[in-house]
Amino acid sequence: MDLVRGELVALLDHAHDRLEQRLEGMTDDELRWTPTDDDRIGIAWRLQHLTRLFTEPRAWTWLGAEPPAPRGGPEQVTVASVRAALRAAFARWRDLVAEVDDLALPVGPAAGAYASATRLAFVLHVVDELVHHAAEAALLRDLYARQVRLAGCSCRPEAELTRYVRTCDHCDTEHSSPHCVHDQRQAPCPECDVVPVPQLG
Repeated sequence: MDLVRGELVALLDHAHDRLEQRLEGMTDDELRWTPTDDDRIGIAWRLQHLTRLFTEPRAWTWLGAEPPAPRGGPEQVTVASVRAALRAAFARWRDLVAEVDDLALPVGPAAGAYASATRLAFVLHVVDELVHHAAEAALLRDLYARQVRLAGCSCRPEAELTRYVRTCDHCDTEHSSPHCVHDQRQAPCPECDVVPVPQLG
């Protein structure tokens, strides 16, 4: 395997492994949650989009390979089924990149306006998509965790919330935040993101 191909495969592996680690512990509720009414603004859409990216015909024909036979998606959208589909799709495409012929060759007429682009450029585009959507999924997990925390404590979601006003010990900003009277979890300071020690007032 030449140096460029080796670096590409290593980068793909790194990006995928980082996404796998970031998805550990995710629940089905997290997977389906969206911060708006748009279903595309959610983790499920991003992971399914990546799966399609690795399995769509152009991902193979633009690299001079025969696309694999289509596989139906999971009947139910669950963390296990979506992650398994993405894992399998990635593994097949990663192996293709490891074995593809000369990466300096143009992708050819099938790519239309991108016919003169090299196979290497296309692989880099897919890597960019993987990193981009993986980062979005990670951010959505953070947003989900934040809204769950502000809604109540982990063991009693209906726990009473009161509010306190204090000056942040870290940045001296005075602010008001929700306070869970059950487990005393605090929202971070909106200015410096440091979680303050609760002082009710």
